[in-house]
Amino acid sequence: MYKKLVADPKAPEVDTAAGCKLIEVAIMCCVGRIDAWIPPSIELALQRLEVAVSPGLKVLLLEVALNSMVYNLSFTLNFLESKGWTAKIFSLWFQLIDKEFVRIHDKKLSVLALTSLFSLPFAQIPQSIQSQFQTIFEMIIKLIVRTQKQREEHERRAEEEEDSEDLDDDEEFFEDLEDIEELENLDDIKDKNKLKEIKKKLKELMEKDDPTPDNKDVSEDLDAFASAIGEISFPAPSDHNFALDPTEGADDEDGEWSTPYDKTNELVFFVQKIKEFSQREVAVYNALMANISNEAKSVFADIVQKSETVSYTHLRAHETP
Repeated sequence: MYKKLVADPKAPEVDTAAGCKLIEVAIMCCVGRIDAWIPPSIELALQRLEVAVSPGLKVLLLEVALNSMVYNLSFTLNFLESKGWTAKIFSLWFQLIDKEFVRIHDKKLSVLALTSLFSLPFAQIPQSIQSQFQTIFEMIIKLIVRTQKQREEHERRAEEEEDSEDLDDDEEFFEDLEDIEELENLDDIKDKNKLKEIKKKLKELMEKDDPTPDNKDVSEDLDAFASAIGEISFPAPSDHNFALDPTEGADDEDGEWSTPYDKTNELVFFVQKIKEFSQREVAVYNALMANISNEAKSVFADIVQKSETVSYTHLRAHETP
């Protein structure tokens, strides 16, 4: 099926994209079981890449090779080297990575594939890649920062959408109350917790056991309700500006989906591989750290600190009570 979708250079790009996603799932989910599929899968993808037009399709075709690197790095690099494709793959990869690797998945896959290079003995890494090690290191930390930022933005917007749905429910609730006309427009209410508190007060008022409560109880409940209304804060117009930098990419185009890579935290994976590399390739590591920019050193230190926090949190979460 993959061959049928990808091999034909005249096939619609949407069909080729579907083929790329199909083989990606197989590579991610069948580690160690489809070695024989890797070389022909990469070869078909790179041949189709020669005539690919849209940047999105180029990314998906490249990711066949990137997934193969995560699957088995040495095996994949040896095959790319035998075909003379290594330098070409990395060159195109780095050309597209800033603007076209827009999904969280694209960025994380790149982090995992590039970081895997640090797991090999330096002498076994192709010369064309050795000469780019500083660029690769700085690219990884840049991608990690972008991935974290985009994930946080995705989670924030998902939370806002959930709150917006709650507000819609609240609007329907208030619409049923004939004597609260002044609250018809709730679009700008910012303090959603306070709104829920108001809703609770109203429900309590409406659900009293006595269908004809005395005027004193009603008055007290309405006073409390009015007081709560007065505590609501309203946002300034600028608070509604949630525009994203288009170069950062938005959410995953395919919606929410899970992969085996979700089990791997990119911060922890990167820091672990770099630590092992620093102990195994002392001279190369020292030269690398001496040549990277001060900004990159600062970001790397922050990533190391965050990875320690993530590791500690994960350890505590799995401790036996």
